[in-house]
Formats: sequence, C-alpha cells, structure tokens
Amino acid sequence: MKKLLVAATILVSTSYAAHAADVIMHHEMVPVVMNTGHSWTGGYLGFETGYQNARFKEHFNGVHHLSQKSDGLLGGIYGGYNFEFRNRMILGVDANLTYNSARQNNAYSMLVNTNTTSNFNHESKLEWSAALRARLGFAMDRWMPYIAGGVATAQIKNSIYDANYNYQSDRNNMTGWTAGAGVDYALASNTTLRLEYRHTDYGRKTFAIDNFTYKTKVKTDEFRIGVAYRF
Repeated sequence: MKKLLVAATILVSTSYAAHAADVIMHHEMVPVVMNTGHSWTGGYLGFETGYQNARFKEHFNGVHHLSQKSDGLLGGIYGGYNFEFRNRMILGVDANLTYNSARQNNAYSMLVNTNTTSNFNHESKLEWSAALRARLGFAMDRWMPYIAGGVATAQIKNSIYDANYNYQSDRNNMTGWTAGAGVDYALASNTTLRLEYRHTDYGRKTFAIDNFTYKTKVKTDEFRIGVAYRF
C-alpha cells in the first residue's frame, strides 16, 4: 500500500510539472518603430491664389516717364519635389504657372502737326507668369519653413487706342528673377497648406506699336496661399 501511494504521488507531481511547463508562453521579440515625425520627401501638385501688387514703369517714345501701381488677384497651379535629409534639412524644386489680373492705364496727348493734337490711351497688362525655383527648408514635424529663389517669366501686353477706338497691341515675354519665403503645413499625410510671400523683378522690355515705342519695366510683390496633394 505504501508503495502504491508513493507511486501515485510521483505520478501526480510529474503531471503537474509537465502541465506547468506547457502553460509557459514564449513571445517573439517585436521591433519597436520610433515615430520620427512627418516625412517631406516626395512630389506634390496643387492650386494657389492670392494678392498681387504690380509696379509698371513706362518710358514712352523716350520722353514720358510714368510709374504706376496696380493691385489684383492671381490664381494658378504649382508643383515640385522635396528631398529631406537626416539633419531635417530639405532641398527641393518648385514650379508654378499663374494667371494675373494686374494692369495700368495712361492717357496721352500727342501733337501730330502744328494744328492737330491726338488723344489716346495706353494699357500695360500682366497676363500670365511662371517661375522655376529652388527651395531650402527645415522640417519641424508638420511645419516646414523655407526660402526660395529662381528664374521668373511673364507675358506683358501693351495696347493703345485713340478717340475713335482704333486699337493696336503688342505682346512680349519678359524674364527676370524671383525670391521669397514661406511655410508649408501638413494637414494630412498627403495634403499640405502653403503660405508664401514673393518678390519678382521681370526686368525691362521694349514694345513697338505703330509709331510708338514703350520701354516697360515690371516688378511685383505677392502673397499666396495654396493647397497641394502629395504623392
């Protein structure tokens, strides 16, 4: 009897130890992914609008010198690509195509002969503009302040019409430089909001309309807001 009780005790103890070994769970190591913040690397395409102040300087037939300002709205598309580095610096390229509404008008009186004076109106209009710029930014999680600069071009239209509404015009493309600063904010992983200030100098161009010669110089200051989709 005693031997039977000892054998039973040994059997129960062995079964309990085996059961205890079975309930021990082995977990594999799961790598922990650190949150390094928003990534700015990639391309984007968006729409922008804003306010524009344009300054036209006119030299008419080498005699009249006028300078006028014009306020207007702008709207267009922009896109580009960003490269983010480990030190959170960002290098990118940015391009835009914009419709502009800035224009200026002047009235002239011209002595045709000793007895006749001709009255006419002249208009300079900034029709569209485009720019290709390099950007240098700094990633602050969802914020990315930046500076940008590059080459800019615009189409300028000069028109004249007299009291009888005889109309003539000439278009030319003007090329200069642009520089500015702004900030991008990531509304979501694939959507960004942009606020930007930009100064542009399109240089000077000569326009010839009939017997009239205009040397036009154009500069602009702009405040832009845009929304872009990232891909």
